[in-house]
Amino acid sequence: MSRSLRTGIVVGVIIVVLVLGVAYYSGFMGGTSSTAEDQAAKAAAEKEVLANTAAEQAAKEANPFETTVNPLEKVADPLQKTKEVLNPF
Repeated sequence: MSRSLRTGIVVGVIIVVLVLGVAYYSGFMGGTSSTAEDQAAKAAAEKEVLANTAAEQAAKEANPFETTVNPLEKVADPLQKTKEVLNPF
């Protein structure tokens, strides 16, 4: 191989690598760029989520006796038979 051919191949490889690097960088930046409106909308959504979470937490702290379990759930109704007899409907 002659020296000029080798130099041409090296320069060609360097140019290809540079073009691929610039294309990758510009594609990455184009895919991640967002407008100010998008960023403001994201910030507003995050604030809303935080406000809802804080409101739920405050509601839980305001009523410490709240329970989701009914303690009388398994107890039979002593008046069920009477209700059936007395209620004709």
